[in-house]
Amino acid sequence: MNESRLTAAIIVGWLLAANYTTVLPQNGVHPDSPHLLYSALQAIEFDVESAAEVENLSLKRGDGEFLFKRGKLFFFKPVAGKVTGAVFLGEGAFELDPPDAIERAQTARFLGSDSVRESFSAAYLRFTDSTATQLSRKLTPGKFTLPAAAERLHRSVSDFLLKERHVNLARLVLSELLNDASPFFFAALEQKSVQYNFPKYLMYTLDPDAREQVALFQTFPHRARKPFYTVCSFASDAGVNQPAAASGGHLWRVTHYELQVTLKRNGQARCRATLNVIPARDGLRVATFDLLDEMEIDSVRTAAGDSLVFFREEDDGGVAVVLDAPTQAGQAVALSVYYHGRLFEEIGGNYLHRNKLLWYPRTGYLLPATFDVTYTVPKGMQVVSGGRPVKKWRADNLAHSRWLESSPVDAFAFAFGRFDSTAVALNDSLAIVVYSSKGHTKSVREKVAEDVAGSFYFFEKIWRGYPRRHLTVVETPGATSNGFAGILFLTRLTFDRNVAGVNEALRAHEASHLWWGNIVGWQTYRDQWLSEAFAEYSSALMNQFLQEDDDRFFAVLDGWRNDLLHKGHIGVSVGLRRFGFSKADLAQSDGLAAGPIWLGNRLGTKYPVDYFVNVYEKGAYVLHMLRLMLRDFETGSDARFLSLLARFVDEYRGQKASTSDFQRIVDAHLDQDMGWFFKQWVYGTDLPTYVYSDAIMPSNGGYLVALEVEQKNVPDDFRAFVPVSVSLPSGQVKTELVEIAGNSRAFKIGPFPEKPSRVEFNSYGGVLARVKRK
Repeated sequence: MNESRLTAAIIVGWLLAANYTTVLPQNGVHPDSPHLLYSALQAIEFDVESAAEVENLSLKRGDGEFLFKRGKLFFFKPVAGKVTGAVFLGEGAFELDPPDAIERAQTARFLGSDSVRESFSAAYLRFTDSTATQLSRKLTPGKFTLPAAAERLHRSVSDFLLKERHVNLARLVLSELLNDASPFFFAALEQKSVQYNFPKYLMYTLDPDAREQVALFQTFPHRARKPFYTVCSFASDAGVNQPAAASGGHLWRVTHYELQVTLKRNGQARCRATLNVIPARDGLRVATFDLLDEMEIDSVRTAAGDSLVFFREEDDGGVAVVLDAPTQAGQAVALSVYYHGRLFEEIGGNYLHRNKLLWYPRTGYLLPATFDVTYTVPKGMQVVSGGRPVKKWRADNLAHSRWLESSPVDAFAFAFGRFDSTAVALNDSLAIVVYSSKGHTKSVREKVAEDVAGSFYFFEKIWRGYPRRHLTVVETPGATSNGFAGILFLTRLTFDRNVAGVNEALRAHEASHLWWGNIVGWQTYRDQWLSEAFAEYSSALMNQFLQEDDDRFFAVLDGWRNDLLHKGHIGVSVGLRRFGFSKADLAQSDGLAAGPIWLGNRLGTKYPVDYFVNVYEKGAYVLHMLRLMLRDFETGSDARFLSLLARFVDEYRGQKASTSDFQRIVDAHLDQDMGWFFKQWVYGTDLPTYVYSDAIMPSNGGYLVALEVEQKNVPDDFRAFVPVSVSLPSGQVKTELVEIAGNSRAFKIGPFPEKPSRVEFNSYGGVLARVKRK
């Protein structure tokens, strides 16, 4: 996820509810009148007096360049003395050259070419930078009749962003004007001809504050699924606010929440969230938050109880709160947000949380905070929460409880409903309580507890340092499971049925998130594989080591490989079945061609399954290849690999790690520069095919195995360390790790005292590859 103000909102597209709309005159608007300023931006009109005919007028913004070949340009009227947009009608062209191979490949995936060379018939521009001045100085204004097409484009783009992507341009521009933040630029290009790559809009954003300042999106709003694709997104040196970009462009951080939540049996909630908000800069006037769509804001107040102005529209993806005084950098601001709405959906007597991330006001991308939460629920109902319960009481026929989370966490969530529970203790060091709906027996909860306890025991033994002495596991309706700090939400499916391998994998995966994602976080959306792939491989390791089941481990490994190489034509792995995908989902996807692991959730913008295939499964396979490179094949010990991951946990405990951080650990552990490995497997999509032959020959009273290997379908500098296992009649199995580089290699391994009975190339599934024997 890109942390850009506009780009992040466009990518995430959270659906939020609203209730504020006012239309007031825009003449004489002053920045100290936020109502008037916002209303003027909502009802903005074109200034026909400043319209101009253009010919071969160029505009460069960031890495993108616009050429308005011929046509007319219509500016909006100034608001608070600033022109914030324009519409071009005519013939134009847009060019963009992504700076790296990954983004060029993504551009080719969506537009058919690795560089952008697109024509357009109309352009909608919004900006808070110097665009208007830069264009105007090259134009001679003339009075033109405003075409209906200009107003139509303005309304069409604005409505699309609001209703489909939940982005309110008026609110964003208001925030920029009042905060005097680094200016942004947005363009939506329209081309009606079907011969072009974007039948509706191509959208370009430039945000100097963001880590990835430049982004390009493709949209098809009239398709049934209304797809919205990220064509490319990257960091740029053009117009960058370096300090802000380095910190992710966060203008605000919430460091502490005090939440009061009153719930009804129908899932409706009334809440008060008191936020301790830290501004990053002096002079900020507007704070923006995200909140669940079902929540309607009643008021926003200061610590003294004074009401603050806020703006939020129907379908808007955020709320803008106007402060009563400009901020001082680092000096906390206390705000209380009062809101209500439907927080839970009742499903068969159970309650599904509609959004575990956005049920309280948030800002930024997974920024950690502490929590003090008080719940009030009807008699007979329960809350199972993150944090630690410090008080429970009853009053007025209602049940009350208070929960504290004193360690900063990226997210805080809870379950609501009617539960039965079973408590177990793990070596007197960890108390585990499993909550399920009333329909499940104690034996079901005990089985869940057994699997979670076993997983925890294994992970604590090798990763070490789990900081809590309690763990809560709770059943949740739906097909999604989540691992939060101190609490695991497991899908009802793992309580309803026991599918061998699937349930253990799910429970172990979520249990490992206590480390991968909570103890060690990830920096950006590109680094999320450090959580999900690590959890996926940890789950497989648990089954192999703790349950001493090599067959189950290699069945999982085969499942990953099948999904990656054959797109489910043979079957669907344990992993993808667990996530609810089928062979049909895999068959229609782009698979490995969707892009490298490092693209994170962008891999799933076209086909959701591609995110899971590449980040979860290919990412897990990358760890498997590292494991075998570190393995002692004489003893079968994986101690070096396990110590690698333990070192990663130790060095990044309580921090957010990047992929380059993990590579640094790998480099040190293998005592070599592993950039080639990460380039191939994390940042690349190439997959080798090995065609080999083997022959056994006598040598000095023993035997040698001669192999000839061709490496195909990869660049000439592609390298891999491939295990070759030789089985002897005595039952011994000798394994050597051989390097394959270039197009072909011939080599001998041995000698062996007995004539080998079997030779296995790429044993242990050591390299993700297609293997053929001549």
